[in-house]
Amino acid sequence: MAYTMNLRDGERAQRKLMVTVVEWDDTRFGGTESNKRQVLGAWTEDSSIDLNADVEKMTDILGITRVAVNKLEPTQDMDIVIVGGSPFCLYMSEAIRRGDKAAYENNITVYNIFMYLGESGNVEAKKELNNTVEPQSIGGSAFVNMPVTVHYSNDITIGTVALNEKGKLDEDFKFVEETVSSMSLASAGAGVRMSKMSDEK
Repeated sequence: MAYTMNLRDGERAQRKLMVTVVEWDDTRFGGTESNKRQVLGAWTEDSSIDLNADVEKMTDILGITRVAVNKLEPTQDMDIVIVGGSPFCLYMSEAIRRGDKAAYENNITVYNIFMYLGESGNVEAKKELNNTVEPQSIGGSAFVNMPVTVHYSNDITIGTVALNEKGKLDEDFKFVEETVSSMSLASAGAGVRMSKMSDEK
């Protein structure tokens, strides 16, 4: 991992540099690819990953407030417009038509790609398995919209993704898993210990 930003000093990261990609089994409804991908965000004006932290606070007798973040339950809302040529729109529309909630429940892979992190051309990313992409509704007025909420699973693998020679993300990008260092493992262990301390008090 290159612990760096590929931004100039003072340069703000543009929103388009934080990319959400969904991956699903398109053979479920007769497609030919078991790992079909699409970038989400077309027609969406604003979208953030809400971490939805479960926070516990206590103030001890010395007046010091201590905080324990017990868990994160991240979600992300997307305003999807049904457009021709979108394989994910086709997949989700068919799932809704059939009433097949298992098509999008706990089985969608999501990549979050942070194109402003890492070295130029080889950027930081995370891959998350077994997510749910919940359709909130389908319809609208002049055009058909399908707002969805991505419920992240926290089944995370961190790694990197290589960009093409134009600095863009290819649809068939390769995710390379990162080897977890002993320092990272120690930090994770400290987080577990903090949670246990919260449970014991």
